[in-house]
Amino acid sequence: GFTDVTVLEASDHIGGRVQSVQHGQATLELGATWIHGANGNPVYHLAEDNGLLEHTTDGERSVGRISLYTKNGVAHYQTNVGKRIPKDLVEEFSDLYNEVYELTQEFF
Repeated sequence: GFTDVTVLEASDHIGGRVQSVQHGQATLELGATWIHGANGNPVYHLAEDNGLLEHTTDGERSVGRISLYTKNGVAHYQTNVGKRIPKDLVEEFSDLYNEVYELTQEFF
């Protein structure tokens, strides 16, 4: 295996968005809210093998569409500074994104 490895990271911790933070006596897991793509994705297969998946977009293995799936019918969308984004704006963006996504599929 590798013994001389250098990890380059833009932030003060490795893992990108994914991190654990302490909040009082609780530990909060941040960042990983969905897995992009399933085919050939080892992270997806690890989550699937361990029963960690609650939903897959469109009932299939998602490759790019945005899903507005909510657990128990409750979802909150926020900016990176915690300001609530109105659900109608999220739905409008989701519809537009999914429409553009469908239009681009002929090129792939």
